[in-house]
Amino acid sequence: MSQNLKLEVLLSAINKATGPLKQITKGSTETAKALKAARDNLRALNDQQNNINGFRKLDKDIAISNNSLQAATAKIKQLKLEMSGVEKPTAAMNREFNKAVKEAGKLKQQHSDLIAKQQQLRTQLNASGMDTQNLSTHQRKLKADMADATAQVNKQTLELEIKSDIAKRINSAT
Repeated sequence: MSQNLKLEVLLSAINKATGPLKQITKGSTETAKALKAARDNLRALNDQQNNINGFRKLDKDIAISNNSLQAATAKIKQLKLEMSGVEKPTAAMNREFNKAVKEAGKLKQQHSDLIAKQQQLRTQLNASGMDTQNLSTHQRKLKADMADATAQVNKQTLELEIKSDIAKRINSAT
C-alpha cells in the first residue's frame, strides 16, 4: 500500500511539472499555426499588390507601344506617298519602306502581346474581387490590409518567441 501511495505522489508531482509544459507546447503549436496563416495572408496580399503594379505598368507600356505603332504607321504612309511621287522608286526607297513595314509588324505584335498580358492580369484581378476601374480604392484597402497582416505576423512571432523562451526555462528547470 505504501508503494502505491509513493507511486501516486510521484505521478502527481510529474503531472504538476509537465502540465504547464504541455499547455505551453500546445499554445506554441497554435501560435505557430496562426503565424503561418498570417504569413500566408501577407504573401497573398503582396501578390495582389504586385498584380496591381503590373497592371498599371502594362497600361503605361501599352500607351507607349500604341504611340510607337502610330508613328511607324505614319512613316509607312509618308514613304508610300514619296514612292508614289516618283516614277520608279530607288532601291534605297524600297529598302527603307520594307524596313519600316517590318518594324511596324514587330511593334504591332508587341502591342498585341501587351494587350493580351493586360487582359490576363485584368481577369486575375477581377477573380480576386478587384475591379480594374477602381484600382486606387483597392490599393488603399490593400495597403491597410497589408499593414494589419504585418502587425499580425509581428505579434504572432513575438508570442511564439515568448512561449519558446518559457518552454526552454521550464525544460532547464526540470
